[in-house]
Amino acid sequence: MPEADDNPNPYSPPAPAADLPEAEPGRMWSVEGGYLMLRPGAMLPPVALEGEGEILTPGMRRFAVFSGGKGILMFALPMLATIGWMLYSKIRLHGDYLWAGLLVIFLLLRLVRSQGGGLVNAMVWGFFPVAHLQAKARRERWVKRLTLLGLALLFGAWGILVVRRQYLAGLHYSARGNQRFQINDTLEWLLPTVGLALLILIAAAVWKSLKPGLRCTAYRNGWLYLRGVPDASLTLLAAKAGDERPPLRKRMVVKFYQHRLPWSVLLGPHWLNPWLLFWLAVFKLGKSPRLERLRFPENDYEGVPEADPELLARWHQETAGTGMASWTLASWQYRDSPQGDLRVCSLSFASPDWTSFASLIVTRLSVMQVYAESRLGMLQSWTEDGQFIVTANPPAFFAIPSHMDCVEMKGSLVKLLEAHARRTAGMTLTRVSGEKHLRELFKRELETVNAVYEAKGFQSAPEEMELRDFPA
Repeated sequence: MPEADDNPNPYSPPAPAADLPEAEPGRMWSVEGGYLMLRPGAMLPPVALEGEGEILTPGMRRFAVFSGGKGILMFALPMLATIGWMLYSKIRLHGDYLWAGLLVIFLLLRLVRSQGGGLVNAMVWGFFPVAHLQAKARRERWVKRLTLLGLALLFGAWGILVVRRQYLAGLHYSARGNQRFQINDTLEWLLPTVGLALLILIAAAVWKSLKPGLRCTAYRNGWLYLRGVPDASLTLLAAKAGDERPPLRKRMVVKFYQHRLPWSVLLGPHWLNPWLLFWLAVFKLGKSPRLERLRFPENDYEGVPEADPELLARWHQETAGTGMASWTLASWQYRDSPQGDLRVCSLSFASPDWTSFASLIVTRLSVMQVYAESRLGMLQSWTEDGQFIVTANPPAFFAIPSHMDCVEMKGSLVKLLEAHARRTAGMTLTRVSGEKHLRELFKRELETVNAVYEAKGFQSAPEEMELRDFPA
């Protein structure tokens, strides 16, 4: 049963369920002088908004841009207020209350901006190349590692210096030269360490700024001015700028309550991330709507001309030189999220006798500056007495129907097949008659899983909602 939403994406950042792609009436984008001009809330067709690559995935971007004279004032106000308070605290208060004043300034500015403050927060939806997002995510991880290393060296050197100064202050030297020796000895390791830390931090900052990507440079007359869109994409978007938007249509959706998920599912492999742990704790304990997402309860088989090329490449890589290389591609599908920031792609291969099926699933999330993937491989079979036998990579499922017998184990598809064959030995397996029959079985299993989620309180009952598709 290729169904990645059975294990909701653990990387999904807090996002209000009401943040659905909706836009103002009229023309939603235009191309002018190398700029892509967008209305806030615009939904763009499947054209790469940044970078290059053949495989695209939908994503949401939020731009915060200052508008008008009030915006310019709000841009300069934090700097002026900070410099003014630092000078006043140094001259009149002898440095007292410096940090308390800076905290008050920060909170007041946040309050002013939240009330308008000339800052425009606009969201747009479009498509991004998977290869570009993957490379960008790798670069972000290395930048983060270098930044943490530089800060660790800097604060470590400072901590050692403080401890050493306190130690030396407790000693009584009769010879001034002895003290001088201790100071010079300290500088011998302190200066190179601080220099190395600053060099690493500067290198990380420069590396991060080398490819700024998509950016908003201005907001005028209701239009966002975007830079960083490839020239080829600008040409395609210019040709489509006059097309009418797809009409609203009713879709069945369910609301998924992520704050009710187990900690292991929410955190995934990131349980050592203190920032993520803190915010998830706040949102989970407070049952925040920020951990609620809308999802479509059904897979989409329509309008999918071919299986995901990356999944196909992964299949051929894992099965090359094995008996699974001769299996038949039986089905493929995808599912987008109503929020327009997540896509689940899956494909299924059938064994020669059509009694066992290997499925590969990838979930791609692209929202603001976050890109994350989760991957799943599984072997599936149905028995004549109504059992659904699944052998899958962890983590696979956290709530399953009673007729599903699921075992999780690490390993490649070939190892999963070996384990699956041992589990199904002696069972009478259902021979699937073809692609249509397989889709019916997948649909039945998905409906059963949705019923379990609803019964256990993980998701709401399905309801109709008017949504707009992405332009063609």
